[in-house]
Amino acid sequence: MKIIIFGTGSCCIETLTKIDHNKVEIIGFMDNDKQKQHRTFNGKYVYNPESITSLNYDLILIASEYSAEIINQLLDMKVDIRKVIPVLHPQFTKQLDEKYKEKLKDVQKVDYINPRLKKKVALLNLNNSGSNTFALYKNMPKSIEEKYDVQLINKEELRDDSDFDLICSTSIFSVYKPSIINVQLWHGFPLKKIGTRTDLFFNSYSEDVKVNTDKIISYSETYSTLFNASFPNSPNKYEICGMPRNDFLFDKNPALMKEIFGENIFAKKIIMYLPTYRKWKVDMRENGDRNWNNFFGFKKFSNDNFVSYLRKNNLYFICKLHHMEYNQLDINLYKDCSDVIKFIEDDELENRNIDLYEIIANIDLLITDYSSVYFDLLLTNIPLIFTPVDIDFYQNNRGFNLEPYDFWTPGPKVFNQEGLLTEIEKALNHDSYKDIRGVLTNIVHQFKDNHSSERVWTLLDTLLKGKS
Repeated sequence: MKIIIFGTGSCCIETLTKIDHNKVEIIGFMDNDKQKQHRTFNGKYVYNPESITSLNYDLILIASEYSAEIINQLLDMKVDIRKVIPVLHPQFTKQLDEKYKEKLKDVQKVDYINPRLKKKVALLNLNNSGSNTFALYKNMPKSIEEKYDVQLINKEELRDDSDFDLICSTSIFSVYKPSIINVQLWHGFPLKKIGTRTDLFFNSYSEDVKVNTDKIISYSETYSTLFNASFPNSPNKYEICGMPRNDFLFDKNPALMKEIFGENIFAKKIIMYLPTYRKWKVDMRENGDRNWNNFFGFKKFSNDNFVSYLRKNNLYFICKLHHMEYNQLDINLYKDCSDVIKFIEDDELENRNIDLYEIIANIDLLITDYSSVYFDLLLTNIPLIFTPVDIDFYQNNRGFNLEPYDFWTPGPKVFNQEGLLTEIEKALNHDSYKDIRGVLTNIVHQFKDNHSSERVWTLLDTLLKGKS
């Protein structure tokens, strides 16, 4: 049976887990958002709705909470309503009348079940740039999928009247009340100061948030101590499981790399640059004072020389700026360098239904400044280079949880282009920081395997079993 799925959001991602792919062939997706059209999503083309008259399909599955509007849209386009199944989002499937429930049997893995007969779990996903909840969703065991109604949702889909039994979050944002189990995964090992250790504390971190946070997932005792200094809570709430997103780091994916970067990627060493943000969204205060005339904020930099160096040494450079600073760098300077340079943005990750860490798993060298991502990359023991060009300003205006900076950043510190190119060559050919990274790995990570998602799901299952 050939099907089209209308919608490419979190509802669609949920729908893809429910479909029996032995019964159906997805010929493509459809979306009213023009920014998502004419791109690839989950390996298939995203059509605009006007294309529907030229497509050969048996059913259209509407995977959107706006199903009523989409049905009217399809009716206006003279689509045979007998070929449409609306509202596959679990929050709304109970509204289906019997004829649609019967149709679902043709495409679902199991017959229609009222999702509220199962306990409901929300995995709150804010973006795909190292998301622990997205990793949990992708690494969901079959037994969990069958036992619970698990939904990957965005911030807009979480409301105060939500009837979830458990919510996993990677930020303070959630619904905090005694009837909901709240599990906090956060989004990284905190090198820079956060929470109560900053002079501007999150007003939303109320007593209600503190009391109704049930479990906090941890890397290690070191992490638990740091996090509890930033967001004070009961020590017995911490569970050392490791972070789900780090499971991605153990799985190289040649097919994915070829799809995104082309076949030539396999002949090159891959360098990724992941800087942290300077302008803090809490109060728009500047944490740093780097310039944006070049990738690294060096005072002097030749783009031509950098590109020539990459080509000469058979290197490929991937740049992923923080989502709060996409517009800082003029990427048009590199429009003719696609053979050696690519920028990754959150939209592309979402459209491909992947997480940034699925790409990072394949790189050979990481360059960063104060981003906590390098703590996770310690698990792979790849070389690290640091470019703390504004460290004095950053330290005075934001500050670090861990000092001295040189000890906690196991790699060379570079402040100019010449030094960077020298250290890239050293890192890829004569890595002298391997042992130092190993020492830090033992401090940061209790678990050094790819079973963090499994441990977290085991914990969630135990919590849900105990919920009346």
